[in-house]
Amino acid sequence: ANGLPPGFQDRAMVTAMSEALVVGSGGWVGGAVSAELGRRGIPWRSASRVWSSTLVSRGGPGEIGPAILSSGVTCVINCAAPGETTQKQEGYVALTAALAAVCEELGVKLIHVGSAAEFGSNPMEFIADDAEPNPVSRYGEVKVAASELASSRGALVVRPFNIVGAQQPAGTPVGDWIRQIGRTGEDGGFVTVGNP
Repeated sequence: ANGLPPGFQDRAMVTAMSEALVVGSGGWVGGAVSAELGRRGIPWRSASRVWSSTLVSRGGPGEIGPAILSSGVTCVINCAAPGETTQKQEGYVALTAALAAVCEELGVKLIHVGSAAEFGSNPMEFIADDAEPNPVSRYGEVKVAASELASSRGALVVRPFNIVGAQQPAGTPVGDWIRQIGRTGEDGGFVTVGNP
């Protein structure tokens, strides 16, 4: 994931960002966003999974507001991922709702990283920015719910497609292919693509 998601390419937004809070900075996308902010000389703070889930469980916006206000950030970037269990998915949507409400109230810009999965599986079709969501997986449904909550509160929602880069996580198709290629050796070998 070289560079920032597409919404970050707006120079005015990046210039105006005096300090950012990156939610999910310990993940692959959040780590790449944090590194890029650092490369651009934009100070940032990390909001860990423990921090965000603790604040949501303690009362949502009532706890998140003071935390954001005391940090002095001008922008919150939500790179958190929903997880695989229902409890984590519900927590992710609750966190996004709380962040969106608090950021709107405080006048802090929220950038929410959604997912191409919100549009479903149309690999051969062009998908316009204003296309209706059509998720075909639980992950996509959860991401749509969070993105719509964020958008309804004035957040910028970016939905990256096909993020590929160094340190690609295991369990993703590209990450698995990279690891297989790395094990082939000088004489080559086979890489399994798709279901074996």
